[in-house]
Amino acid sequence: EIAFLNELTERSGCGLLFDLYNFHCNARNLGFDALEALGRLRLDRVIQVHVAGGGTHDGFLMDVHSEIVPEPVWELLEWLVPRAPNLAGISYELLEETRLGPDEVGRQLERARAIWDKHPRTSQETPSRGAA
Repeated sequence: EIAFLNELTERSGCGLLFDLYNFHCNARNLGFDALEALGRLRLDRVIQVHVAGGGTHDGFLMDVHSEIVPEPVWELLEWLVPRAPNLAGISYELLEETRLGPDEVGRQLERARAIWDKHPRTSQETPSRGAA
């Protein structure tokens, strides 16, 4: 997955909307170390990070955007934000029919904002394909 994303962004010159919760689900379900894998991702290509939460089904973590962001995803986000020099934003996605309520949704947004604010951005530039 990491090699594919790195190759895709390198060859295309595009930025990456990185779904951190989906990545966490894959790490847990497939048994790999999420932090180690993130360390191999071209973080200069990450333009936006998406976080969410979900549930489990038959022992598998599902990316269904129905719950709060789990603690391991917040920890990954804390690690990633200061290391992604072109990161332009964090988005929180939630299904319309959630049971969380506006107060809990507000707390999730506040936490994402706090992580963003803790790490001032020094660059908002789009990755370039190389210059002479």
